[in-house]
Amino acid sequence: DGAVAVGAAADTGTPALARPRGPGVSRAGAVTADAAELRDRADLVVAWFCDPQAHAPGFSAAFLEPRPVGGASRQVLAVGPEPVAAAGHHCRLPAEAATDAARLLHATLLGHPVDADNAAAAVVTDACRQLATAIRRARGVGFVTARGDDPLGLASWAARLLVRVIAPARPAFEVPLAASGRDAEPS
Repeated sequence: DGAVAVGAAADTGTPALARPRGPGVSRAGAVTADAAELRDRADLVVAWFCDPQAHAPGFSAAFLEPRPVGGASRQVLAVGPEPVAAAGHHCRLPAEAATDAARLLHATLLGHPVDADNAAAAVVTDACRQLATAIRRARGVGFVTARGDDPLGLASWAARLLVRVIAPARPAFEVPLAASGRDAEPS
C-alpha cells in the first residue's frame, strides 16, 4: 500500500491490480462485515449486482433465510440484470448501470433532486426510489457485493460510498464476496 500512497503501482498481471492505483482505491473507507453479521443484524439485504448463491454455494440457506436476531422478518432485494432466487423483489438493471445506480441512489437518499433528462437516471430512477424507501424503513441494511468486470474499480467505489452514506442513519454494511477463479483479489 506504500506504492499506492505515492501514486506508484506494481503490475503483476492480475486483473485486480490492473486498475489505476490498484485495489486500495476501491477498498478505502469501506464499511464491511462478515456474512454472520448480515444473518444476525440485517432486516434488509440488497444483493447488489450479484447472486450470492452463485458466488458462495449455501450462502442463501446459511445467511439469508434465517431471521435476524430478535425474530424480525428479513426482506431480500436483488438489484442487477439477473434475478436472485432468495430475493422477494428484483430491480432489473443492466450490469453497466452499477455505478450510475449507486450514485443515483446515494443522491436520492440525501434528498437531492434527480434531473429527469439524465440518461442514466431514466434507467434507474424508479428502482432507486423503491430501494430508498426500503432502506429508510429498515433497521439494519446489508449490501452483498461481488467483484466482477470492473476494470477501474468505480462500481466497487460507488457501492462503498453508498453504504457509507446509509451507515450514520442505521446500521449498514457491505458483505463483499470473493471473486472466483482468475479474477480473485490477492490476499
